[in-house]
Amino acid sequence: MKKLASIAIPAVMVCILAAGIVIAASRGVKNGEKAECESWAAQAKEYPLFFSADWQKEQCQTYGIALNK
Repeated sequence: MKKLASIAIPAVMVCILAAGIVIAASRGVKNGEKAECESWAAQAKEYPLFFSADWQKEQCQTYGIALNK
Protein backbone atom coordinates (compact mmCIF):
# COMPACT_ATOMS: atom_id res chain seq x y z
CA MET A 1 0.00 0.00 0.00
CA LYS A 2 2.83 2.41 0.84
CA LYS A 3 4.51 1.65 -2.47
CA LEU A 4 1.31 2.52 -4.38
CA ALA A 5 0.94 5.78 -2.46
CA SER A 6 4.57 6.68 -3.06
CA ILE A 7 3.96 6.38 -6.80
CA ALA A 8 0.40 7.72 -7.03
CA ILE A 9 0.87 10.93 -5.04
CA PRO A 10 3.80 12.28 -7.14
CA ALA A 11 2.01 11.23 -10.33
CA VAL A 12 -1.10 13.18 -9.34
CA MET A 13 1.03 16.18 -8.40
CA VAL A 14 2.77 16.09 -11.78
CA CYS A 15 -0.59 15.96 -13.56
CA ILE A 16 -1.89 18.93 -11.60
CA LEU A 17 1.29 20.89 -12.30
CA ALA A 18 1.10 20.06 -16.02
CA ALA A 19 -2.53 21.17 -16.17
CA GLY A 20 -1.61 24.45 -14.48
CA ILE A 21 1.16 25.08 -16.99
CA VAL A 22 -1.15 24.38 -19.93
CA ILE A 23 -3.81 26.73 -18.56
CA ALA A 24 -1.27 29.51 -17.91
CA ALA A 25 0.23 29.14 -21.39
CA SER A 26 -3.19 29.22 -23.01
CA ARG A 27 -4.13 32.42 -21.19
CA GLY A 28 -0.81 33.98 -22.14
CA VAL A 29 -1.33 33.20 -25.82
CA LYS A 30 -4.86 34.63 -25.74
CA ASN A 31 -3.67 37.81 -24.04
CA GLY A 32 -0.88 38.17 -26.61
CA GLU A 33 -3.26 37.70 -29.53
CA LYS A 34 -5.68 40.25 -28.10
CA ALA A 35 -2.84 42.76 -27.61
CA GLU A 36 -1.79 42.24 -31.24
CA CYS A 37 -5.34 42.95 -32.39
CA GLU A 38 -5.54 46.12 -30.34
CA SER A 39 -2.27 47.26 -31.88
CA TRP A 40 -3.43 46.45 -35.42
CA ALA A 41 -6.73 48.26 -34.84
CA ALA A 42 -4.84 51.38 -33.69
CA GLN A 43 -2.55 51.18 -36.72
CA ALA A 44 -5.51 50.76 -39.07
CA LYS A 45 -7.02 53.98 -37.71
CA GLU A 46 -3.73 55.88 -37.87
CA TYR A 47 -2.49 54.74 -41.30
CA PRO A 48 -4.97 54.97 -44.22
CA LEU A 49 -3.12 52.35 -46.28
CA PHE A 50 -2.78 49.80 -43.45
CA PHE A 51 -3.28 46.29 -44.81
CA SER A 52 -4.74 43.48 -42.70
CA ALA A 53 -4.57 39.92 -43.89
CA ASP A 54 -7.60 37.65 -43.63
CA TRP A 55 -6.02 35.70 -40.77
CA GLN A 56 -5.51 38.91 -38.81
CA LYS A 57 -9.17 39.88 -39.28
CA GLU A 58 -10.29 36.40 -38.19
CA GLN A 59 -8.03 36.51 -35.13
CA CYS A 60 -9.42 39.88 -34.12
CA GLN A 61 -13.03 38.82 -34.68
CA THR A 62 -12.44 36.17 -32.03
CA TYR A 63 -11.83 38.96 -29.50
CA GLY A 64 -14.54 41.31 -30.81
CA ILE A 65 -12.05 43.81 -32.26
CA ALA A 66 -12.78 45.20 -35.71
CA LEU A 67 -9.94 46.09 -38.05
CA ASN A 68 -12.07 48.41 -40.14
CA LYS A 69 -10.66 51.75 -41.13
